[in-house]
Amino acid sequence: MNDDVINIIKMELHNYIEKHIDYINKTICFHNGLQRRIVAIARMLGLKPIIEYEILDDKMYNKYIDVVWLDRNENIIYAIEIDSSLKIGSINKLSCIKAENKIWILYCNSINNSKYNDLMDKYNKDNEIDIIYLGPLRQYLRDRLKENLDKTKNN
Repeated sequence: MNDDVINIIKMELHNYIEKHIDYINKTICFHNGLQRRIVAIARMLGLKPIIEYEILDDKMYNKYIDVVWLDRNENIIYAIEIDSSLKIGSINKLSCIKAENKIWILYCNSINNSKYNDLMDKYNKDNEIDIIYLGPLRQYLRDRLKENLDKTKNN
């Protein structure tokens, strides 16, 4: 089922991006839009989504997972983090949380670099975290926002 769910998430997020990318005016709005779309996917699959799920671990600085999906028995079936950059804290949270499936959704500039490889070697040796790379959308959003700011200043 995990591969099917991964494919559903990819398809739904790409559809969301195609429809909304030109209307996003802040990068946090983009993140929150992806988060809302992931919540809708959970409901579509008959799972209970929770946004900003708190991990009960005193050693962690930021203890919130962007979205978890629970089954009827309140077990975490999916833990999902969404990031515009390669954040050690995010992959660390995913590696620590007890969930059947873990997904890291990235829209950073690149995942073909040594930082990504180092993170995978340290926190994802067993490939228990699935990576969904949406492309270099962070830079696209920043460039578009800068263009809009420049237009506003010139008017």
